[in-house]
Amino acid sequence: MSTTLAAPTFRAALDAGLCWLYATEQPATALVERCGVRIISGDRIVRFLPVGMEGHPLIVLDARIPRWRPRPTECGIGTLPECELAAVAGQLRELGVASSRWHYHSTTGTIVLSVSAHPSLRAAIERFSAGCPWHHSQVCDAPISAGGQGCPWHTDGHNAAVWPSVAADVIDPARTISLLPSK
Repeated sequence: MSTTLAAPTFRAALDAGLCWLYATEQPATALVERCGVRIISGDRIVRFLPVGMEGHPLIVLDARIPRWRPRPTECGIGTLPECELAAVAGQLRELGVASSRWHYHSTTGTIVLSVSAHPSLRAAIERFSAGCPWHHSQVCDAPISAGGQGCPWHTDGHNAAVWPSVAADVIDPARTISLLPSK
């Protein structure tokens, strides 16, 4: 699989994020923040949060650069139309990824997925949330850039994590993992 520097298509970003959420094994030393990852695709930012408020993964779709018209009573230009979020939910359904509901606002929308993220990804988030075992904090000591002796816990854990890779020949995650609830 080769990574490309070109802006990925939305489908490639969606495939890479879903593979990361559901099919990527994280090492036992990996640390991942709750905010997950984001992939920019055209004028959209797609964020993949492995654990939302209720424990389910979230896909957040943001308008990259919302522009507003001179009069505040008018709708913005470059906002996120509600039909786009419904279309993404439809794409997920076609891929076999079940979503329980979605929430829309003019520049952002959130889709709540029905199936929990990969157990190793959830464990990486729990390790990060627990903080450094030596300093009992998510941010240890003075940063090296400020002349301090930075603790390697966060850096090493971040570097150990496996992050999504948007490839030119992205596989179809629906073919490698089944996420629809069994009937």
